[in-house]
Amino acid sequence: MTIEFKAPSPAPAEPRRSVADAMLRGWRQRCPACGEGKLFRAYLKVVDTCPHCGEDLHHQRADDAPPY
Repeated sequence: MTIEFKAPSPAPAEPRRSVADAMLRGWRQRCPACGEGKLFRAYLKVVDTCPHCGEDLHHQRADDAPPY
């Protein structure tokens, strides 16, 4: 009986994004990845994923610093 081990394939590289474009999209309250989907579902409530491109946004924080 022979057991073969395969090395895991490397994860695909993330596409390069322009910081200026991402900041402009955030200012316009649009998805930082595609610039199309809405960023917020309510006041300071970030959507879980972009409805246009599916980018995960749930980890983004939109609250302010005083409670910390």
